[in-house]
Amino acid sequence: MEGQLGLVKIVVTARPVLFDDNLIKKHLPIPILLEEFDGVAFADVVTDVKGKNNKRVDPKNNVWRRVELLPLSNSQILHFATIDGVMNPAELLADLQSRNAEELRADWRVSNRIRSHSEQVEANVVSKLKPRCNREEKSQLTSEATLEAACRLALAVLMTRKLHLRHNIEADACEVSGALEPMGILTDWSAVDCQTLLERALFGFAGYGRVRFHHRSVVEYLAIQNSKFSDSFF
Repeated sequence: MEGQLGLVKIVVTARPVLFDDNLIKKHLPIPILLEEFDGVAFADVVTDVKGKNNKRVDPKNNVWRRVELLPLSNSQILHFATIDGVMNPAELLADLQSRNAEELRADWRVSNRIRSHSEQVEANVVSKLKPRCNREEKSQLTSEATLEAACRLALAVLMTRKLHLRHNIEADACEVSGALEPMGILTDWSAVDCQTLLERALFGFAGYGRVRFHHRSVVEYLAIQNSKFSDSFF
C-alpha cells in the first residue's frame, strides 16, 4: 500500500488535554493528491504523464480538522435535565453552578442533592459490584464478600503499584511487566469466585487476559476501606 496514504481517513481521539499537533503532522503527513479526471486524462494520470490537465490539489485545502465537544449551555442543561426526569431543574442548575460541578446531574436525580465525593464513589462502587443482569454468572457472591475482596485487591494494587490483575492464561503471553495474581491475594477464594468478581463492572478489560479497576479514585477509596474488615488478609 505504499503511496496510498491519501486513501486513508485517520481519526485521533483524546481527552481534553493538550497534545503536540506537530507529531501527528510529522508521522502522518497529508500527501499531495491528484484531481480526478475522465477519459484520456485519467490514463495520463495513472501513467504519470506530465500534461497541462494534471492539476494537483492544494494541500492547504486538505488539512487536519480539529473537533471538540463544547460544554452545555444553561438552557441546554435545563432542557436535558427536564427530559431526563429531574423535577426541579432550576434548583439543580443553581447548585451545580455554586459548586462548579456541572457533571453531577445523575447524582442529583438519585439523592436530590450533590453528595460528597466519597459518597459518590461509594455509590459507584456498590453499583458496579452488583451482578451483571445480561448473563448468568458462574458463582453466587454476596455483596459483602465482593466488597471485601475488592478492597483487598485495591490495597494490593496500591502497595505493589501494579495496575493490572491477571484474569486468564492469556496474561502469561504479555511481555509487559507482570500483572497481579488475584488468587495470591484472595487466598480464601476459589478460582471461579475470583473470575466472577473480576467480570463485574468495577473492572475493565486491559488486554492480554488482564483487567484493571476502572478508575484510580475507586482504587484509593477501596484501599482505605480495608480497616473496616477486621479479618482482612492485610
